[in-house]
Amino acid sequence: MVIKQFVENHRVVQVWKTLADWMVGPGCKVRTEESGWDYIQPLDGDSTVTVGCILMTPTVDNSISSGRCEIVKSLSNLYQEMMISRLQTLENHTMDEIVQEKNAIGRERQGPVRK
Repeated sequence: MVIKQFVENHRVVQVWKTLADWMVGPGCKVRTEESGWDYIQPLDGDSTVTVGCILMTPTVDNSISSGRCEIVKSLSNLYQEMMISRLQTLENHTMDEIVQEKNAIGRERQGPVRK
């Protein structure tokens, strides 16, 4: 997997590309090629918007002729669940970074703490 993150003025953009080989049932190999992007951008106030796009292309081993559609359907369902989990992890990580940056800026603006 290759992931690249771009930090811009008011948003963080992540793009990725990956290849994966899956064993779906006995002797059935499926290769998936995935590419995608997402960004997270603070809005006015305490709101944030997150947008993303994922393209997954499955290729079923040519030696498998029967049940090809069911194999792809099964893999697609599993893949969808995995992607939702992965995106949630990426969003959580990015949100943590943004919160830490905002907290650091807030501390800088407050100046030294007086006792």
